[in-house]
Amino acid sequence: MPESRTQVFAAIIEMLRWFAGHQIRNVAVIAGNITTASPISDLNPLFLSAGCHLTLVSKSSGSRTVKMDHNFFLSYRKTVIKPDEVLLNILIPFTKPDEFFYGYKQAHRREDDIAIVNAGIRVLFEEGTNVIKEAAFSYGGMAPITVIAVNTAKAIVGRKWEDSLVQDVCTLLEKDLPLSPDAPGGTVEYRRTLTTSFFYKFYLTVQLKIQQKEGKRKIPSSFKSATSIFHGNASKGSQVFDEVGTGQLEDDSVGRPLVHVSAAKQSTGEAVYCDDMPMITGELYLALVTSTEAHAKIINIDPSEALSMSGVVTYLGHGDIPRLGSNQTGAVVCDEEIFASEEVQEYSYSTIA
Repeated sequence: MPESRTQVFAAIIEMLRWFAGHQIRNVAVIAGNITTASPISDLNPLFLSAGCHLTLVSKSSGSRTVKMDHNFFLSYRKTVIKPDEVLLNILIPFTKPDEFFYGYKQAHRREDDIAIVNAGIRVLFEEGTNVIKEAAFSYGGMAPITVIAVNTAKAIVGRKWEDSLVQDVCTLLEKDLPLSPDAPGGTVEYRRTLTTSFFYKFYLTVQLKIQQKEGKRKIPSSFKSATSIFHGNASKGSQVFDEVGTGQLEDDSVGRPLVHVSAAKQSTGEAVYCDDMPMITGELYLALVTSTEAHAKIINIDPSEALSMSGVVTYLGHGDIPRLGSNQTGAVVCDEEIFASEEVQEYSYSTIA
């Protein structure tokens, strides 16, 4: 399949390179990235700009298809997906010959870190020209939801892809993506600068592609470094140490380069963690039920509604602890209760499990 048709897929694969760690990627699913609706999701800006379609199913209302557009995210961590619906699949569209699509991410460190700002940017030209037919600018980290700069995209339709466009788009983006000085996350000016910087990288990249196609020079060679994708080499390290004296006892570890007891297992992937262990017959999961009040007296605990739910076996409260052990705990002095018996002292204090 030609590269011109798979640009969205290429952008997703490139974004996944910097997406969490290997362990998370091995157990995560795309549906989770969409439905958790994080405002700094690395994939959602790409899905929005691409105009992906989701198939949602529920037992009560059957199946329906929704488009990921500026109406998909309603508010912080909320989408148009109903509580009883399950995300069945996502349709990622192919790109056209006169279409360009790229994703961007800026974090405090390149690998395994959440984004400060990320983006998915798309432009479609009239066939055989550099006149803009469609455009999409989606950003994460600029609002409580992943946002699309709708007004910017509309304003540049019919414009030519040339240098005079850059300043106009930057001005439009600043209006489309306002951030108040006290916006959560801070670094407001830096984040606003990133939105325009990502567009400029996109602009140069598209110009370079057009230049390669037409054989005409559109950008100075010194600007090309802004369009390259950084792929670093595998990291390596070394340890420098002094040799201990010949008179030092063999069991004296001071000054010796001793390997961490679990280093070999962790570096080879042989270390076994909780999620690596298979379930055993009759295994149950435990979840804490915590107080929704910061300081309150417990009048009554009624677990009947929870116990009526499928899969719920039993519950444990302070009354069950004496026969199992002590309900008192503490780092130095055991003066705190594991499960509150008469009074909760803080928000989210454990009441039952």
